[in-house]
Amino acid sequence: MIIYVSGHTNHKKHQDLVSLVGKLGYDFTTKDEKGDYLQDFTESHDRILAADAMIVDVDSLDEGNGYEIALSSKLDKPTLVLSSNGKLLDSAKLFKSKKITVKEYKSSEDLEKILTEFLNMVKDTLDAKLFMIIPPTVNKYLDWIATHTTKSKSDVVRSAVEDVARLDKEYQSFLKKYQR
Repeated sequence: MIIYVSGHTNHKKHQDLVSLVGKLGYDFTTKDEKGDYLQDFTESHDRILAADAMIVDVDSLDEGNGYEIALSSKLDKPTLVLSSNGKLLDSAKLFKSKKITVKEYKSSEDLEKILTEFLNMVKDTLDAKLFMIIPPTVNKYLDWIATHTTKSKSDVVRSAVEDVARLDKEYQSFLKKYQR
């Protein structure tokens, strides 16, 4: 599972958040600001796309954070919006999405508890539904699998896609680019 930790990479709070995500055993990616807004926004899009969830501390909310929260919501990514001073939580709550969780923390212990709960929730809810139109020959095979083995149709399709993804060098390179 890859977590995108958004925020200002030179701020201590951001660095502490990244350290905590790593300490909890998760792969993560962070911004690599290049000073070129168009390139930075493109990179943000790809980082969010590659991630399974996003975490952002909004004590210093700016247009970049707002863009990333909105994009994460549009891409249906679970997003944890954090604040230690509560000042900007009302603004963060304006993002109306079931995928956005807004929390305030007062201590590093609070933060670790909130992160642990959020990341466990994400881990438990990452499955997505997919509707597919398949040719009769494929359906015939899947029907046979479902009636003659202990596998379900979904298990077979999921396994096939996972095998293709695992062997897709371009996709694996994309994921590794944003993993630390």
